Parts: sequence; structure tokens; C-alpha cells
Amino acid sequence: MKIGIDVDDVITEYVAGLVDYYNHLHFDRVNINSVREWDLKKTLGKASTPDQMNALMTGFIYHSHFDSLPETPGAVKTIKQLMSEGHTPYFITSRSSKAIDSTYKWLDNKGLPIERVYFNKDKAWLTQRLGIDIHIDDGVHNLEQIAANNYHKTYTVLFDRPWNRSTPVRYSHDRVKDWNQVYTVVQSVERIKKP
Repeated sequence: MKIGIDVDDVITEYVAGLVDYYNHLHFDRVNINSVREWDLKKTLGKASTPDQMNALMTGFIYHSHFDSLPETPGAVKTIKQLMSEGHTPYFITSRSSKAIDSTYKWLDNKGLPIERVYFNKDKAWLTQRLGIDIHIDDGVHNLEQIAANNYHKTYTVLFDRPWNRSTPVRYSHDRVKDWNQVYTVVQSVERIKKP
């Protein structure tokens, strides 16, 4: 199966890295557990305007914090296991074009394939275009667009994060808490999709 995988907060700990960078930059003490909404401006007080948030995120891309983002526990091992079973990962991210080199470097350092990395904010269009069977993302908005736009041909999986727990959901998405659960869902979907 073709498996679409978001990068930030699905295989890397992006928000934790950004919060750490923010705290370092502003001498603040925001805790990752206080991030309860997708809109980080509501949690990061010294980056509460769009311009301040844009400056924070751009600065983060060029800082060592970004290049050394920790892996989401179990992500790399599970992706490699799925690949050994014949599945094909497609890394689909809405990261800025400024992060292209860092993204390739991070994936390559982890031994993950870099030939199927896509930078696109319209994940619904891309998953349909690529014929993705299952897509894993922490952004409810991305999964909602995928479900609405491709007539449920792509099975959607929501990677549980504090900032997506209170977001209204119109379509049904499997919610997973870790990569062991991702693996189980992929196996289930594979059984359903087999002729």
C-alpha cells in the first residue's frame, strides 16, 4: 500500500522543538503540555501576532534546534518495518520550501527514503494525485480535506496530539496514540483493501 505520512509531529517532534526554541529565544518557560490548540499564537505569548509567529518559525528553520528534532518514538523503526513488508511511504509535508534541505537531511540521517518527499499545503489534492491508500497526520484540517475531496478512497489516521483533541471532526478518522497503533491500523486497512 501507499502510505502518506506527515512529517511534523508524526515522525518528528516539531512542536516540542519549536517550544524549546521559543523558550530559549524569549527566556520563557512554556511547557509542551500547555499547547492545546492548533493555533500556536494562543500559547506562545511573545509570538502572538501573525508576523511574530512567522518570524519565530522562520528563525526556527535556520536554527540547530530544527536540524536535530527528535524522532517521534517508534516512527523510524515502524516505517522501516512497513517498507520491509512491501508498503511504500510518501512523506507529505506542508513545511516551507526553506526547510527542504533540512527535511531531506533528517530523513536521510534516519535511513528513510528521500525520493518520495512532497512539500505541498494541499494534502487532499496530493494524496488523490498519488493514489495514497492511507494517510497519517496530526492536522485534523488536512484529514478533513482528504476525506471530503477524494470520496473516502484514502483511509485517514489522526496521530493524537493535545492540539487536535478538541478540534471538531466531521468525518471519521482512526485516532492513534503511537506508532504501534499506526502499524495495527495499517495491517487492518491492508486486509480490507486486499481483493
